[in-house]
Amino acid sequence: MGRPILFTLLLIGSLSGPMKMEASPEASSEDPIQDIKILEDRIRSHADHIANCCVSLKSTGGALGSGVLISKSGLILSAAHLFAEGEDDLVVITGKGESRHAKVIQIDRSLDVALIQLLGTSPKDSEVAQISARQSFKPGTAFIAAGHASGFSPLHAAPIRVGFGFEHPDDGMILTTCKVTAGDSGGPLFDARGELCGIHLTVDADGRYSSHVPLSKVIAAWPQLARLL
Repeated sequence: MGRPILFTLLLIGSLSGPMKMEASPEASSEDPIQDIKILEDRIRSHADHIANCCVSLKSTGGALGSGVLISKSGLILSAAHLFAEGEDDLVVITGKGESRHAKVIQIDRSLDVALIQLLGTSPKDSEVAQISARQSFKPGTAFIAAGHASGFSPLHAAPIRVGFGFEHPDDGMILTTCKVTAGDSGGPLFDARGELCGIHLTVDADGRYSSHVPLSKVIAAWPQLARLL
């Protein structure tokens, strides 16, 4: 059975200004129903992999959050606001339900991102996210969000939520209609190709838009990270 997928198509026109869904390479038709069907098929093909890359995190202080496995050596990206500096006793549950211990090895408070290292051997059959090379996102770009808002559960794993968004012209952050909540912080944002392009940070006061830091900003701040992937 595939992962549950929540579409927020009714919000296509809710972003500031007119927005047109960015068509996938296969979508040569001008029929919007056909374009949406192509998008849905593509998202379903990536859903299991996305859910398996997403991990659940619990800090020493008991805060719940999410993260994404980005290397076979056990590197995880998440949100910095979940952790104290140098926190070295995290509990991580992988997308396949394996419980592990981990520590925070690097934090950037300005970007609100943290790099975490799993302790011990690498997880069995671990799936890692492929980093997107995209540097910008036009209004109407389709995105896929995952997270463990209430911690890991073998009954539902990481829910997949789909929305549309754009890159904010002032600060370069990605804003989307993907529905995320507190425990999703640090979870992954993927594009319709199934490539990792952002990390969940916040939701605005009205609950309309979710904010995500682009992976391009993270790699620019931590160039050494690219060599570890």
